[in-house]
Amino acid sequence: MNVDYNDILSKKLEFNSNGKCTNAFKVLSEVESLRLSYNSLKSKPGNMVFGSDKVTFDGISLKWFENTNKTLNTETYRPKPSRRVYIPKSNGKQRPLGIAGPRDKIVQQSFKLILEHILEPKFSIFSHGFRPNKGCHTALREVRRWAGVPWIIEGDIKSFFDNIDHHVLESLLKKHFSETRFFNLFWKFVKAGYMEWDTNNLRFVSTDVGVPQGSIIGPILSNLILHELDLYIEKYMEKLEIARKGKVAYKTNPEYSKFANKNIRLGNKITKLMEEGKDTKALRKEYVLNIRKRNKIKSTQHNPEYTKISYVRYADDWMVGVWGTHKFAVQLKHLIGEFLEGLKLTLSYEKTKITKIKNKRAKFLSTYISRVANIYATRKRLDTKGRKVRIPTGNIWMTAPITEITNKLIDKGFLTRGEGIFKFLRIPQFTVLPVKDIILRYKSILKGLLNYYSFADNKMQFLKIHWMLKESLIKTLMNKHNCSKKSIVSKYGKNITTTYKVGKGIDKQIDFNLVKISRSPMKFLATEAQDVFVPLKYKIASRNLFESNCVNCNSSDNIEMHHIKHIKTINAKLSSFDKMVAAINRKQVPLCRECHIKIHTGKYKGVRLNKIS
Repeated sequence: MNVDYNDILSKKLEFNSNGKCTNAFKVLSEVESLRLSYNSLKSKPGNMVFGSDKVTFDGISLKWFENTNKTLNTETYRPKPSRRVYIPKSNGKQRPLGIAGPRDKIVQQSFKLILEHILEPKFSIFSHGFRPNKGCHTALREVRRWAGVPWIIEGDIKSFFDNIDHHVLESLLKKHFSETRFFNLFWKFVKAGYMEWDTNNLRFVSTDVGVPQGSIIGPILSNLILHELDLYIEKYMEKLEIARKGKVAYKTNPEYSKFANKNIRLGNKITKLMEEGKDTKALRKEYVLNIRKRNKIKSTQHNPEYTKISYVRYADDWMVGVWGTHKFAVQLKHLIGEFLEGLKLTLSYEKTKITKIKNKRAKFLSTYISRVANIYATRKRLDTKGRKVRIPTGNIWMTAPITEITNKLIDKGFLTRGEGIFKFLRIPQFTVLPVKDIILRYKSILKGLLNYYSFADNKMQFLKIHWMLKESLIKTLMNKHNCSKKSIVSKYGKNITTTYKVGKGIDKQIDFNLVKISRSPMKFLATEAQDVFVPLKYKIASRNLFESNCVNCNSSDNIEMHHIKHIKTINAKLSSFDKMVAAINRKQVPLCRECHIKIHTGKYKGVRLNKIS
């Protein structure tokens, strides 16, 4: 069931004459708001991961919402510290991730929905991260339009999320809200701190700055502070637009004109000498030499009085395209650094590169960006018939980092790299699945990569990625059936095809054949791209179950939600009750308190599957 949160909030929120919301806290703390927030979170797999209090959604009841409403309104609510864990980065370092308790996430989600409702319409068109109907592809589409750009500033803010100043955030929120209890709750969230989750040294760490990566409200708060950067660059763009009115972007290159004019004079002289019957060999040699020199020089050069910039931002990852001199690009970089200091943020001058993209590549959102420099560029591409064609001069060239994708496959265990050769590996956790599910998981990874790089100019190189995944798939099937590669190819064919039933007398086929790949430079997705290596998520319908009766004894008293972690996982260590719940593709079911305790203590006696349905 899709819920229009904006429609609900637009009817409830009130604003004063200055346009500030005056009842945000009252609305977010209502039982109905908390339950709507729960419904938007309950089926997401991350919410069966516990926080520092080791409590999940399991056992949540209508009474919990009523109690939380009471503690919020009496301002006795205290969010628990998040649980800090570390996840590896591609460069070998680790990135901290804060895991809030699932029940604290409900309150955060209610807070976030109101922030989003009020702030989203005010955010810049140049901001693409963590926003509805925007994402990596909408940001990259903008960059694709930067034809002819000579310089790109690749922005980097030092430890952005960890260094966001809470007082700066509060001052920015006060432009949109005017309710003391709302700000009191904001301070509770940002001061909640975290627990360093080391079994040998469990300790609490307070937070004076920063928003935890992984928190629900972190993304929109980060967009709020960098919205100020968006506004600053927008105003700078407008200033440049006014300054360049009536000016041309390019002027004739005097060096080019010098050789052109010289040859005009030489041509006239040669003509005159020929009419007189005199030798012109030396002059003609000089004439040809001048033409060769002239052809090595650009006929036009950029007008220093004509400067233009374009800008795009995804979270703290941003780029500025500069049509101007290198000197201007350096000045702009320093101006941005000074502006960020006013927000108590620090530009990393070493990592903020100024790239001349006709010679080198910039990188943005895991995509290499360069430019075709001139009509003599050696880089060519193939047309639909496989013929080599030249790329129009100045076009932006976007390529997928095939080497990095290969390294990611190595990190995930699909293969290893030996001395000049690859060794393909099985994925152990896939071997227990039915063959169709194994193929489906490999297909989902390949499809995810092709979807993300649907716009890539080097898409044909994904033939290599398909081959790697296919070899790993064969290895996994070899392990499942305990047989040779020859037997797998004989059984499933070169495209690894299997047939399965979807109904009485109805068969369906699935294979690992690669669909036709073609270059589609403007094929950008409308939705946000997901992590392609996350196992397939089974979707279930969202509905309110708190008013249902217990599925075991039909009681209507003290109804709680029983949550399970695994859905349709073969051989998972589930209780008999949880296996039935998983079999009907459900993550939560209503139980009375008494039956819920029986489930967790192993005293469950059994109930028919159709009754749970």
